[in-house]
Amino acid sequence: MSKGYHNLTARDNAYFLARERMKQVDKKIDEARLDDYNKVIHALALPDTNKLKAQQQLLEDIFKKASLPIQKHKNSKWVDDCYILVGKVKFYKGEWPQAIETYKYVNSKSNDIDARHEAIIYLMRLFLTAQNFDYVNSVNYFLKKEKMNSTNQREYLLTRAQYFIMQERYKEALKDLETARPLIKKKDVKSRVHFIIGQIHQLQNNDKDSYKNYKAVLKHNPPYELSFYTRLYMAQVTNLSKSGDKKRIEKYFKKLLKDLKNQEYKDKIYFEMAKFEFKQGHLPGTIEYLKKSVAASAGNNYQKASSYLMLAEIHYEKLQDFETSKLYYDSTIALMDKKDKRYRLVAARQEVLQEFVTQLRIIQKEDSLMRLATMDSITLAKHIDKVIEKEKEDLKKAEAREKALAEKSASNNNNNGSGPVSGSGESTWHFYNEASITRGKTEFVKRWGQRKLEDNWRRSTKEAVQDNLDENESQDIDSAAVALESKEKLEKEVKVDKTKYYKEIPFSDESKAASSLKVENALYNVGKIYDQKLDEKGNAIKSFETHLTRFPTSKLKSEVLYFLYLLYKEKPDPKFENYAAMLHDEFPNSIYSKLIRNPNYLAETKETSQHINRLYKDAYNLYKAERFFDADSAIKAIRVAYKENDIEDKLQLLEILIIGQTKNALIYKGKLEEFIANQKESVLLPKAKELLASTEEYIKLASAGGKSLNENQVKYKTDVKDKPHMFVVAVHGKNLKPVKIVNALKKYNVEHYKPGEIQTEVVPLNDTLNLISIKTLVDKSGGMIYYTQIKNFQPFQSETKNLKYDLFVITEENFSLFNKSKKLESYLNFFEEHYKK
Repeated sequence: MSKGYHNLTARDNAYFLARERMKQVDKKIDEARLDDYNKVIHALALPDTNKLKAQQQLLEDIFKKASLPIQKHKNSKWVDDCYILVGKVKFYKGEWPQAIETYKYVNSKSNDIDARHEAIIYLMRLFLTAQNFDYVNSVNYFLKKEKMNSTNQREYLLTRAQYFIMQERYKEALKDLETARPLIKKKDVKSRVHFIIGQIHQLQNNDKDSYKNYKAVLKHNPPYELSFYTRLYMAQVTNLSKSGDKKRIEKYFKKLLKDLKNQEYKDKIYFEMAKFEFKQGHLPGTIEYLKKSVAASAGNNYQKASSYLMLAEIHYEKLQDFETSKLYYDSTIALMDKKDKRYRLVAARQEVLQEFVTQLRIIQKEDSLMRLATMDSITLAKHIDKVIEKEKEDLKKAEAREKALAEKSASNNNNNGSGPVSGSGESTWHFYNEASITRGKTEFVKRWGQRKLEDNWRRSTKEAVQDNLDENESQDIDSAAVALESKEKLEKEVKVDKTKYYKEIPFSDESKAASSLKVENALYNVGKIYDQKLDEKGNAIKSFETHLTRFPTSKLKSEVLYFLYLLYKEKPDPKFENYAAMLHDEFPNSIYSKLIRNPNYLAETKETSQHINRLYKDAYNLYKAERFFDADSAIKAIRVAYKENDIEDKLQLLEILIIGQTKNALIYKGKLEEFIANQKESVLLPKAKELLASTEEYIKLASAGGKSLNENQVKYKTDVKDKPHMFVVAVHGKNLKPVKIVNALKKYNVEHYKPGEIQTEVVPLNDTLNLISIKTLVDKSGGMIYYTQIKNFQPFQSETKNLKYDLFVITEENFSLFNKSKKLESYLNFFEEHYKK
């Protein structure tokens, strides 16, 4: 058959029907699109495979019809178009790998350049839908070099503009949309493109071009929602060159509010009115409309969060009312979706303000209490009476509000289900009252947070259900009971105990000092937050200078001076030199003074600090290995080499731990108490307190058991069985020459040991005591054998007959402790208990 036959049959039968049905699907995709007018809206309606499940049968029919020309009219020129339809079916059904293969097939096999371009454009849209932007870039790199017909050029530009919008690259998107606009024929698409161009110009503060494009939107008779937002945004970019322009815009906003079709958009209208007021520099009007936007919002959490956020930012940036700003940020966070790109920054600022407001409240509270403490008793009593009266008034007002709400609720129950009351201008039923609904929702979220609509929503787990709860009864409101409860509560609260108002007032010197310290620390923290987190340099300077004035002897003074030095230097202001001089005069050895002299001080000392820490680690390892004498020597060496170091608290505590292993528990306890008193800022303080508590418990138990804890006792190591030992003769007396005793010992050694196997040494302990040591004996048992043999060795007995002496064996480790303490009696007691028994 002729090629003309195949072309005609393919086009006017299967392909035509498949194409027309695909137009129906595309229309469904466009209708399902949800635009977020708070952002730049999308240029394209990308398919949502979940929403297209209802179109599965239609898509299958398209697939079958588009497949017929491919199978039966292979030499037809419409085969490529049918493949593109097959690819779209696979794309819309979520069968993306098959769609990709189909588009790639058309691009590689088709002889029709236009069909190849169309296939690659749909491939680009598929990658956009999958948000695989790397592949989008790859396809774009290929397409941007191609020359296309007007239809493909339009679709390519809209697709690329969509990509740039999704990437928030609005300048590039604007360029593509401006180029595509003359190629667009459909009025709805053209009006959408004009709207997006208007939005981007508005973002770039180009009001003139923005207004021009918004006006062009209305010329194409757009859908109502697009028309509404166009008119709304036009008001923001209207040129206010004439005196009556502002009133004309305000009148226009009010007209939008009155339009019944705009009831669901009231929150957005008020928000735009607030933005309009803000643009005019009128903050009171801005705040008023933002509050109205919040009140009018019903279910639109995005808009409500945006209104709260603008309120928070105005109070933060313009009014510098940080306490109020913090409350608005709290509300913003409660409503804002965590996926919102603004969430992280808003949460960070809320956290800072939480900390800041906490410090401010400490200052306000303590200063107020200190003022009360200075009043005479009569004035103070009158002041407290006024406070009590105000509280009573507040309670009465609260009771009146509760009563009114109870009566209104009862009235609503009577009208429940009856609809609007005849003859009344407006419904009094709760669910016809938008403000009432909004208030209820707000209160619910405050108490319960965002909750899913489901049974047993109040429970953390839903397994158990209270069977005996009657649903209808639980929803009834007993207004009399509410009123009675409120009255009882009021009567109870009115009976005020005045003493509670006096409890927190700092009357004593001690409580005044504590209150003053709270203010001192809080004021310092406020200055730091102003400087480092709120970037309010002027307020930071004011806070730190107030700190200097109020607390001239503060422990924080060196830091405060350094902050002021940096802040004034940054301005710049010559005052920084005054604060530098004060630091050098009052705190010449502080790190802050050194940093001023040498800004690289920290960097230069970092390497030294690392070396000191390595030496400390070596000393600690010696302690862990129970080489206490060597560990103590290592600590002394660190101090000699590095008189200035930043680990003095660690060195001190390690010294104390060594004392704990080598000295009496009472000495150890005293050293721990001294450390705790002197190192109040150390991170090791909790550890020291823990060690002190366990030591006190040990002393208590030891005392209860009758054990002596004389401070002169040395704590010797008891694990001596398998350790090398020394034999010692301690000879008493002045100016004695123990040569003959040494000779007697050597004679015994020659008879019982090989040459060089054992050494004899004389060590003078003090003026009246010489030590003759024999080492090294293999262990405790070997030492005691030597001890027994020498006692009974006749030459030794002859040379010591008229002398006062003591014999003992000792480990080398315990000898170091003994030599350090020089307390012979203490070791002899230890020797008696651990060797001779």
